[in-house]
Amino acid sequence: MPPCAEPNTLDALDWPAIREALVERCQTARGTLHAAQDCFAEQSEDARRWLTEVSEIWILDDIGDHPPLGGIHDVDELVYRTT
Repeated sequence: MPPCAEPNTLDALDWPAIREALVERCQTARGTLHAAQDCFAEQSEDARRWLTEVSEIWILDDIGDHPPLGGIHDVDELVYRTT
């Protein structure tokens, strides 16, 4: 089970608003479900790895290069049919 933060800490960080903004930007049902969960890294190494995974998209955004993500489709149903 992922670690949890104290509710008053999350409120002080305005976490519910941040989570909702993330959920609104999701393109797939799976992404929406994942974003709605409060999944925090269990160890600092996990947090660093996650940060590395998203750092490239932040760099592209900083230089004004926005990769087209509008064509993302949820493939869960297709995967389910083939298994």
